[in-house]
Amino acid sequence: MKRTFLSSLGDAFRNALLVVAGIAMFTIFTSPAMAVSLHFGVRCQDSFQYTWAPTFPFEIACSDFISVIQGTWPVDFYFNLHGAQTALYSGTAAEPCNSCGGVDSVDFFLMGTHGTIANNNANYAGYAMWDDNTTAWTPSMRLGDSGKQVKVLATYSCDTLKNGDGLLPSRWGNAFAGGLKVAVGAHDLVWSTSDDTALQDFATYLVSNMSIGSS
Repeated sequence: MKRTFLSSLGDAFRNALLVVAGIAMFTIFTSPAMAVSLHFGVRCQDSFQYTWAPTFPFEIACSDFISVIQGTWPVDFYFNLHGAQTALYSGTAAEPCNSCGGVDSVDFFLMGTHGTIANNNANYAGYAMWDDNTTAWTPSMRLGDSGKQVKVLATYSCDTLKNGDGLLPSRWGNAFAGGLKVAVGAHDLVWSTSDDTALQDFATYLVSNMSIGSS
């Protein structure tokens, strides 16, 4: 797993954001004034079992996001990533389960953790779970085909939307096959400190009815 180092942010995280599937300016959200109740779910992890991955202040960023979003839309859950792999995997009981923190139990799923491209198979992008040496890999995901049918996956993670090698469609084809509309994340390293406001700013733009790509 690639190590992610702490640094002053500047605009590094914002510049790393990427919207997949050629719909960067497509606005899924309707105006908050309209009678549409979008449900958010958040899962983030700062530290990892037996220190198998380095500590990183993901939970601060996620809390900042929630503090803004929950003033407009409901946040159904805010969980860590203990035993969370099955909540991201297609066909599991946890995937559409709201009380389990399942990705398909909400409209918009935000996750903060370490990200990577598999060393032994570049067609796999993955997210570190808390559990020792456990990664949730994109080919095992099929997002949007069960439960509430998640529309947006936003992640605060390194590398998972890497596109310079031309393998982005291979890594994400199965995950998008279920109907997921937008994935937002980083194509390279994410830099942050404990006082970074990147996710808070992201949320502020969303509640202002700005498109996801522009946010």
